[in-house]
Amino acid sequence: MPQVFFFAAQLVAGIGQTLCSTLGISYMDDNIKKSKTPALMSISFFMRLLGPASGYTLASLCLKMYISPDLTPVINNKDPRWLGAWWLGWLIFAAVMAIFAISVMMFPKELPRAAVRRRIEKEKIKRGLKEVEENDETEET
Repeated sequence: MPQVFFFAAQLVAGIGQTLCSTLGISYMDDNIKKSKTPALMSISFFMRLLGPASGYTLASLCLKMYISPDLTPVINNKDPRWLGAWWLGWLIFAAVMAIFAISVMMFPKELPRAAVRRRIEKEKIKRGLKEVEENDETEET
């Protein structure tokens, strides 16, 4: 049963990472000034590279602790029988991801600049239709 749980967790994490990498770039490109887009995209890519590095660092720190932190082991972490607290990293990352998920959920569906652009496009379409209707009326008379 634990393998199924971990498989499901990795599957959900993979789906979330895919959505962020595909839709996140488009979201940034559509809603940021064109002069700032390259810098923010490079920061985004850097953060994606920083994730695995921080994961390996956290795993190293967690594996130095005994598997049950409330017990005092009679062996040290150099002994081949040592079991580190591998599960602790999952809890820490779950808390960090929950914080980031809540902050991402607070983003609006449409940013103000995109709303203004959309409104301008609608006005252009309405004006175009009115001009076409006016041209049709003048041609009929």
